[in-house]
Amino acid sequence: MTRRVCGVALVLLVLTGATAGIGAAQDEGQYVRGEPDLRVYVPEPTLTPGSTAELTVQVANDGEVHSGAVTQREVVTTARSVTVEIEDDDVPFTVETRRKSIGTIADGDVRDVPITVTTPEDVERAEYTLDVRLRYSHTSQYAPRSNVVQERSRTVSEPIDVVVDDGPAFDLRTVRSDVQVGGSGTLTTEVTNRGEETARDVTVELETTSDDLRLGETDRNTAHVDRLDPGENATLRYEADVRSGTTLRDLAVTGRVEFTDSNGVRDARTGMIVGVRPKPEQAFSVSMTDATFRVGGTGIVRGEIRNDGPVDASDVVLALDGTRLGAPNATYGIGDLAVGESAAFRFRGTVPTEAEAVPRRFEVTTRYRTRADGERTSESWIYVPIDPRQDFRVSVTDSSLRVGETGTVRGTIRNAGPVDARNVVVSLGDAPFAPRDPTYAIGDLDVDESATFRFRGTVPSDSDAVPQQVSVTTRYRDPGDTEGTSEDPVVVSIAERREAVDVTAVEPRFAAGEDGVLELDVTNRRDAEIRDVYLRLNVDEPLESEFGTTVIPSLRPGETARVAFDLEVDGGAPASRFPATVEVEYTDGDETRNATRPATVAITVTETGGNDLPVEVVVFVVLLLLVAAGGWWFYAR
Repeated sequence: MTRRVCGVALVLLVLTGATAGIGAAQDEGQYVRGEPDLRVYVPEPTLTPGSTAELTVQVANDGEVHSGAVTQREVVTTARSVTVEIEDDDVPFTVETRRKSIGTIADGDVRDVPITVTTPEDVERAEYTLDVRLRYSHTSQYAPRSNVVQERSRTVSEPIDVVVDDGPAFDLRTVRSDVQVGGSGTLTTEVTNRGEETARDVTVELETTSDDLRLGETDRNTAHVDRLDPGENATLRYEADVRSGTTLRDLAVTGRVEFTDSNGVRDARTGMIVGVRPKPEQAFSVSMTDATFRVGGTGIVRGEIRNDGPVDASDVVLALDGTRLGAPNATYGIGDLAVGESAAFRFRGTVPTEAEAVPRRFEVTTRYRTRADGERTSESWIYVPIDPRQDFRVSVTDSSLRVGETGTVRGTIRNAGPVDARNVVVSLGDAPFAPRDPTYAIGDLDVDESATFRFRGTVPSDSDAVPQQVSVTTRYRDPGDTEGTSEDPVVVSIAERREAVDVTAVEPRFAAGEDGVLELDVTNRRDAEIRDVYLRLNVDEPLESEFGTTVIPSLRPGETARVAFDLEVDGGAPASRFPATVEVEYTDGDETRNATRPATVAITVTETGGNDLPVEVVVFVVLLLLVAAGGWWFYAR
């Protein structure tokens, strides 16, 4: 029994040892021990007397693993919460940035730490040492299997050497600037070599640190100087542009000077800062002083523009967005405007008839130039009142128009307000007759006052005898001497066509072979006297007339005059009715020559009577009698 128990115990002991060995092997594979190794460097250790510059300090981490797994290297070689402290107790210049936190530095990383250093002008040119103290924390030992993590905090000091150089040194300052907010101009700077060596091939680069300022087309610009001796300065000019709407403040510009020293080495000085304070944005005050716009009328808006500065403006031109006033390209030239100076302007336009009588806002663009800038623009707005439409009541009271005749249209016009009207003129639009004068001057019409008008004209012969609509346009001037127009449609009646002259034949009966007179009665059917009534008779065979024209001096309304024409009927004409046409022309009371449609009369021709001898027989008998009488007288003598 005892042997059995001992054997079991021995087996358990062996198994426990094997398990512990496996766990130790696994822990050994994850375990790591090491530390960061921070070093400090200064790539450009040169300081310039009499300047404030940035000195770049580089912190590099080259960590070490003392033992353990390489895969866990980053755990123990990373420096966390790194802070950099600069000690300047034993140097003749001032470190403005004494302490700076730079966060975590992983193994193999290099971190740039900018340090601002102010170097007095009288500092001795020499090499100086600064102490850089680094504080950080890190993991020194890591064993995840046994849940062992060892943390440490360390402080190390590293010396860095800096040199105060006696080579070229530069001052950069702003001399003047004429750039305005919202405009372009020139930034004038001055660079001075305050060092003890001559600088050659000097390039001065300015770079803006604000999005509100641009130097030319970009945020940086350069200028060049061939040579700067000690104590010498040079004036440099840069194009500058300040964004519209920028808050009025100093805008920072950093400077970098590159040069070649006496040894032919290319070097640079950085950290120079100049300020640019732009002038306020150019401003104009635009206001309306008077407006005479009315719906459906032409009016004028008058106003005033004042140059609020800060500089004088030249070639000032105002442009009104007058698309809703029938003046899409309305401009008004002002000329030059000094600061504080004002000038008057005016624009003319027509308000559409469909517009509403409410105030409207119009944009006014001011184009101008300044001494330092090209053409610029400024936007303003004015509010213009629109008065209600002037109304007239136009009606036709009488019309004597008739197709093919000259007649008269009479009507009345009443000023329905809201204001008195002067120099009222009524004119006809497209009309169904040709007026002798399409305009009629009314004169002045107060509100509710009426006046009459009339138009005379001739209705073409091919017109229809139906009522026609005519557009009547009324032009006027309101009390503000602004011209306006109003259109009203009226209906004009046109009577059926009638012949102005009636022609009838008086007993137009002739025998074949007869010579006679054709009498015609001519009647004036118009309501007015007509003059110089010209009649022309036209006949065809078997009728003939040797004198086919005649004239009646005048015919009063309804008067009838009788005229006669010679008429000969061919002897061989059959018994029948033959037409004869009469053309009539006359002059009316307007001294207008008119022609009627040709009138047709019927000529009745009868046969020769039975007891009548033919004319030829009668003539032959007469001749025989004469011959016989002559023979008797001859023989009897």
